[in-house]
Amino acid sequence: MLKEKTFQKLCIILVLSIFSSCKKESEVTSYRISGSVLNSFGEPIANITINAGSKVTSTDQDGNWSINLVEGDQTVTPTDTSYTFSPSEIKVSTTNRNLNFKAAYIANDFDQELINWLIAQQLPNGLL
Repeated sequence: MLKEKTFQKLCIILVLSIFSSCKKESEVTSYRISGSVLNSFGEPIANITINAGSKVTSTDQDGNWSINLVEGDQTVTPTDTSYTFSPSEIKVSTTNRNLNFKAAYIANDFDQELINWLIAQQLPNGLL
């Protein structure tokens, strides 16, 4: 009789410990992601918008950014109409948290006209 009650108690403890260690579906892992945005010369770019799900931030003057409490897997995307980014987006999870982007400046029509004019003014020796 004593062995039977001890066995029952151990079974109850085992079942309770299994249920208490199970993760509830409503629990979501939160973590911090961060990175930087640099131009092709390795210089930081400020004020680039970074989107991660419903979270949004911008790069600081050193080109750095971070977002706290991103839940689940996310896609991080830098955006700015003056640049293209490589990569254009990064899928992140709890194991991939440091995300860096390279930005390439997009010349607008005025910039391109100025470049063309300067090329036209260039002397054969390469000077203006």
